[in-house]
Amino acid sequence: MSGASPRRDRHGRLVGQVVALGDPSRWLQQEAVMNGQAVVDAAGPCAGELLAAEAEARRARRGLWRTLPVRAAADGDLTAAVSEYVIVGGRVVSAGLSGERVYLNFGHDWATDFTITLSLTLAREIAGPDGNLPLDRAGLNAIWAGRRIEARGWLESRGGPYMDVKSPRALVLAER
Repeated sequence: MSGASPRRDRHGRLVGQVVALGDPSRWLQQEAVMNGQAVVDAAGPCAGELLAAEAEARRARRGLWRTLPVRAAADGDLTAAVSEYVIVGGRVVSAGLSGERVYLNFGHDWATDFTITLSLTLAREIAGPDGNLPLDRAGLNAIWAGRRIEARGWLESRGGPYMDVKSPRALVLAER
């Protein structure tokens, strides 16, 4: 080992990749995802490959994708899923900036409706290839308001249901 500390998740558990004993070509996480037995953490290792496998399982409605809904951002019952890893979809109502954080609001009452936050750096990366991101409310709304978004991550509560997106792969933008 290189002396680097092993990566741990938010609960302190070791994070790693698992292959079958005697057959290192069998990547067990990918198999579980392809069979619809797991949801991908978009900020995790090998997320790109795993998200492709998950997309295939979703299209085929394999395993948990037969019944697992993408939760609606407008669902008043999202608070019941606080502390869970979820996928939430909805249309952005408004966007704002506070310090180095961009806020995407999915309702008119930002204190109680679902909100996504992301770093200014990540917002620039997602906004476009040139990384040009207006920092005023009108400019942010021109980019984000009305966009359908699907986000995945840990649901928290700060007044209302809230998700801090940490990876560009965790946020899928639909065409307008």
